[in-house]
Amino acid sequence: NGMRCSKIPLYFCIAFILFFYVQVWMLGYRMSKRILDDPREEQLSLSESTSTSSIFVYRAYYDDRAAKNTIRILAISKCLSPNTRLTMKINGVSSPLHFQPVEGGCPWAWAKKCAWNAYEFQSIKIYDSPEAIEICINDERSVTVQVERREPVTKDTIQALLSIIYLIMSV
Repeated sequence: NGMRCSKIPLYFCIAFILFFYVQVWMLGYRMSKRILDDPREEQLSLSESTSTSSIFVYRAYYDDRAAKNTIRILAISKCLSPNTRLTMKINGVSSPLHFQPVEGGCPWAWAKKCAWNAYEFQSIKIYDSPEAIEICINDERSVTVQVERREPVTKDTIQALLSIIYLIMSV
């Protein structure tokens, strides 16, 4: 149930796929670990299919730049319901994670048939940088992830954020 390229020129689709793979290679990103998968689902390889409730966590980091003092988590998932309950545990203490699609809405306005979307999860304000957190979904499934610390922004430099474009095609 991916995005069909019938209305989009084939070279455009190929260019985005190549761009995606180059970005994945450059960032050292490996989707080898399925996490927060529904335990009732049969374990399948990523190339075949995944559960509609699977969430892939890309990176978690502690952001104390500009006095935000939050943990931000970048993830990929199918559209999450507003009723989805995400929490994080630090040293046994639970707190809510707020989530929103990176592109502002799910599905994306410019790619309504894309099955998977990028999300940002954000914690409430915390003042210490933990080494790891446990992310829980609907109090049923959880995974522990390492937390990186973001370096402060240095002056007189240019920084650009290039989001990875996810394109899922079905032939």
